Amino acid sequence: MNTSRLVKTCFQYGSFLLSYLFLFGLNLTIKAQYSVATFTGTGDGLSWMDPLNWDTKKIPNPKKQSVIIPANHSVFYNGSMSLDFRDSTKFKVFGNVDLGNAHLHMKENSFFLLSQHAKFIGYEIKLGQNAQGKIENNTIFKVEEIETRDNASLTINAQCVTVTRELKNIENGSINGMGCLNFTGINFINSGKGGVFNCFSSNFEDCNFLKVIRPTLSHFESRVVNNAVLLHWVSDKEPIGGYYEILTRSNNEEFESHKMIEGKGNYEYKEGFKLNFKGEIALQLHYIDPYGITSTLIDTSISNHYSEQEKKLSIYPNPSKNAISIMNLKLDEDYLLNIYSLDGILLYNTSINLQKNTLSIAQFKPGNYFVEVVNSEGVKTVLRFVKSN
Repeated sequence: MNTSRLVKTCFQYGSFLLSYLFLFGLNLTIKAQYSVATFTGTGDGLSWMDPLNWDTKKIPNPKKQSVIIPANHSVFYNGSMSLDFRDSTKFKVFGNVDLGNAHLHMKENSFFLLSQHAKFIGYEIKLGQNAQGKIENNTIFKVEEIETRDNASLTINAQCVTVTRELKNIENGSINGMGCLNFTGINFINSGKGGVFNCFSSNFEDCNFLKVIRPTLSHFESRVVNNAVLLHWVSDKEPIGGYYEILTRSNNEEFESHKMIEGKGNYEYKEGFKLNFKGEIALQLHYIDPYGITSTLIDTSISNHYSEQEKKLSIYPNPSKNAISIMNLKLDEDYLLNIYSLDGILLYNTSINLQKNTLSIAQFKPGNYFVEVVNSEGVKTVLRFVKSN
């Protein structure tokens, strides 16, 4: 074979090889670019198994599709098969998901994310074959079993993750982050190379040193007065250096933060904030511990019957034997209060506000009295009450 023919043959063979590698590589790229199914709730609004609830109009196949549950959606999986995410597919949850009795398996470099104000309830989650999971922000996560194995990792940067039966970190698995595990089961195995929060003990209590430090509330009360929310709580066993956060949500919107309150140890808190909408309102009281980990202390709802018209000041109860409250004070305004006898003699004076609107009258003799309430602009309101026997 002469030189020119040899060069031509090599060039043809090289071109064929490059074309083959290019096409083969392109096919690999196309194979890895799976589609994404996003929950829209345009079907029955709830069921995972209703294809009309997905933007693809088909029930997702997690082995070949990534899945996103957006915020403000609550999804219930009522299927009989386990959900197996694999081959780099992703499962991202920003809303609420209840998997019922189904198992969630993350395999082959797949990725699980629970973020924002998401809530996840399920039976079991297993991460293996280099899968990764992240639980972060103000999320709620509760399952019966967690298992990490085969170079998989679960990162917890959130309030406590609750596991009620089995917690297994095995075969080069790891659980890490700055969150905590609330494990109430009996089967704890920790033989994974990465450990649990960098702990390698087989005793769970030894590995839960980053447990959320949060107070207990011996009393909590919420009420709405003149379009303002008033909260009253008493904390016990409260660590130094933490904060409280008050949040509300209406009409399934995102939670809105109203106030951050610096913790004061074991203390009685009275806080309030204004509302500009009516109806049923979801309310949460969060505690951010000294490590920066957030936990939800109170998750409740209140009703606000919005009124543009201010209610007049009044005394309750009236008559009263031991104490009276001045009703319908404005939020963020201080008042001067004077108590007079019927012949105009000043008997008592103090300052009051919406958070501190109750005063004792046990020291007064039975009879009739006048109460003068003076606002910040000097406007006076005179009320009358009866001290009973």
